[in-house]
Amino acid sequence: MKTNPYPGVNAHLNSWLQTPGTQDQPALFPTFHSRHIAYICDFLNEVLPDNYVAFTEQSLQIRGVDWEGEATPPNRRPDVLVARQYEASPQAGSTAIAPTLELTIAETIETEVYLRAAVIREVPEQGSIGQIITRIELLSPANKYGGSGYAAYIQGRRDTLQAGVNLVEIDYLHEKRSPLKNLPDYPADAQATPYYIAVSIPQENWQQGAAKIYGFHTAEAVRTVPVPLTDNTTLDFDFNRAYQHTLTAGRWYKFVDYTAEPVRFQTYSVADRERIKNIMAKMPSG
Repeated sequence: MKTNPYPGVNAHLNSWLQTPGTQDQPALFPTFHSRHIAYICDFLNEVLPDNYVAFTEQSLQIRGVDWEGEATPPNRRPDVLVARQYEASPQAGSTAIAPTLELTIAETIETEVYLRAAVIREVPEQGSIGQIITRIELLSPANKYGGSGYAAYIQGRRDTLQAGVNLVEIDYLHEKRSPLKNLPDYPADAQATPYYIAVSIPQENWQQGAAKIYGFHTAEAVRTVPVPLTDNTTLDFDFNRAYQHTLTAGRWYKFVDYTAEPVRFQTYSVADRERIKNIMAKMPSG
């Protein structure tokens, strides 16, 4: 089925995207993450006032997923024979060129892989770009509570708010506790929702700023949320449009089996499990 049967977050796909990667089956959440952030920027630029622009820039988050519980795939030191530089004999009439620097391949690999975030910047005048007004982060498994990037994200989040930058955090990951303190714990708390968008607006005393949470369940659309700009103005942005476009444009339907329950089905609340079953019951057979 090429269209999303869910009004909002596709629970089948979303559970699968939270599965840690292995050597044989890589985790695809980073791919989904990068595409979704890019589309959010595209749709923001369609509706932002002319004196703003949305870009994808480096996220506060390091890595999208953990490698079977580890921060990165295990470092495998190259075998001595593999690491040894091949020394070719100079051809007649030619001069061998010596490298200016020699490293092992392992030394050229970046271990800290940063994700992308959407940022809204002011455009004070033609040909110039202003400061970041609002940062939009799509939370990843490694950067939620208990993940390998959790501590780094918490620090980056604090630095962002302390600098007076508005922060919008999208959380589609129901299996791990939120990095935001004092949110109801899903699924244990009846008031909690599996998904939410949090909008934090710091004031001059940044800790006294407001943090507004827009939660939604498995049978509800991703929320339209007032994205903060400057001078206490906001833009009502339809995050569901960006989500649905991400699913169809990326052909994510090819990875979903609606004849079976989502993986780790028990991680949903009883009420959300019932909502998922109701959606599955309405699916065409065959």
